[in-house]
This record gives sequence, structure tokens and C-alpha cells, in this order.
Amino acid sequence: MMRGIGPGSRAVLLLCAMAAPLAGCGGTVKDPEPSEDSWNQEMDSGRDTLRLGRYKLAETHYLEALRLGRLSNNVMRIGDAGYNLSVVLLRAGLPAEALATAEKTMQDVLLRNNSDYDTRPLSLVMAGALFRLQRYGEVIDRTRQAASVSPADAIARRALFIRGLAADRVAQFSLLNQTIASLSADTRKAPDDETSKADLAELQALASIGSAPVQAAKYAATSADLRKSNDDFKGMVRVLRLEADAAQASGQTGWAQALRQQAEQSEAAYNMKHDVIADVDLTGAMSVSVRSAARAADGVISQ
Repeated sequence: MMRGIGPGSRAVLLLCAMAAPLAGCGGTVKDPEPSEDSWNQEMDSGRDTLRLGRYKLAETHYLEALRLGRLSNNVMRIGDAGYNLSVVLLRAGLPAEALATAEKTMQDVLLRNNSDYDTRPLSLVMAGALFRLQRYGEVIDRTRQAASVSPADAIARRALFIRGLAADRVAQFSLLNQTIASLSADTRKAPDDETSKADLAELQALASIGSAPVQAAKYAATSADLRKSNDDFKGMVRVLRLEADAAQASGQTGWAQALRQQAEQSEAAYNMKHDVIADVDLTGAMSVSVRSAARAADGVISQ
């Protein structure tokens, strides 16, 4: 990708121009190491533009942050920038590119043999990309590593949610029920995690829509309310449609139609300020976080 030359780059070019005659006289010039401030600035700019839904500009900032990370051979900068770049691509409706970027970032991190770097967020965004590519079996496999922490944290709980969605898509209902049981137990230990509560209610709605559509509608409504209160409007649109399907299945045709209209209006309003809206956004809060600022899971998972 072609990039403009910013102030920092102009400074480097100027130093290179000054260095030429010195080299001829036996002098040496050391290129300035990219500062952490430059990396942080690109990450912050990427986060800010992502919040505005300007995915292409956010991609540019995270690409530069990734370049700076590789230049300084800093595993944390490489991993965090590559992760955020993958999330941007996924939210922009480019799951294949997001998957490739996350996989390359994972390789780069493992290449540096740093066991302190948590690669589970990368596994999580890979799972999200695989889901969008309808490779559900691989989603189930990929989420095992991300969900393997005990006691479970928000990353592990989100991984369980994605696994549950994939299990539903391939009609592995026993796995879906097992996932609900695990997520329910983990969520009880994190009473302040509204994202996990919303995820759990959505899976419960999916599991019960065939046998108990009235109850499924209640679960979906709970999830929609939680997502709305957490400003997760894309997730809210998704579960409003699920609630509509449940209402339709229970014979509430008028209410089902009203719910679908609500979802359409919210989606249209979202699209007015964003480059694209994806059918299923599985990254949740991950999309606006700068993981280097706080490597806690709540920073990795909401919009």
C-alpha cells in the first residue's frame, strides 16, 4: 500500500541526505530508532478513526504501526498492531484479508519466541474471520485455545460465544448446550460483564427457538437490551432479528414485523456513519481497543 510521507519520514529523509557526505569522509550515521510515541500515535489514530467508522483510514494507521513494530523488532508492538489491523479488516467486511493478517501476525509473534505475549486475541479474531467465511468446523477448533484459560476471562468467554454460534450453524446442538452451560457458569463469576451476559442470552435464544419460541424471544430481547446499553448497536441489530424470528415462530406476526423494521432502521442509521456493516460482528469491543494501553480483556472485546 502506498503511503504519504509524514513529518517523521521527512525527518529521516533529511538525515539521510545529510549523511551522504559524512559517509564519504569515514563518518557513520545511525538511523533514529522509531519511538514508542510514534507507534502509540498511530495506534491512537487508528482507534479514533475506527470509532468513526472510517475503516480505510484506520487500516492505514495500523499498517504504519505494524511497520514501526517490525522496524523496532518489538513483539508487543507487532502483535497489537497486527491484531487491531485484523479487526479493522474484519469489520470492513474483508474476512479473508483479516484471517491472513491475523495468521501472519501470529507467525511473527511466535517467530520471536516471547511466551509472555498473549496470542489468544489473535486466535479470537481468526475465529471471527473463519465464521464469516462459513468455515464453522475450523471456528470450533480455533476457539479451543482462546477459551482454555481457567479461571475464564472476557477473551475466553467471547471465544465460547463464537463457538456456540458456530455449533448452532452446523446443528451441533449438544456442543451448543455444553457451551451455554460453560458460558453461564463463567458469566456468574463475572457479574459486571454485560457483554458476556448478552452473549449468553443470545445463545440461549438460539438453543430454544425451535422448541420454545416464546422463551427464545425473551432471551433475545434481554440480549438486545444489554447490547443497546453497551452501545453495541451491530449486535443489537442481530438479536433484534433473532427476536423477530422467535416472535414469528410463536405466531406473533405483527410484532415480528415491527422488530424487523426496528432492526432495519438501526442498521440504516449505522451505515450512514460507517464504511460498511457486517452481518455478524464477532469482535465486539475488540474493534476500538488499543491493546497496548490495557491488555485486559474488557479492552479487547466492545464498541
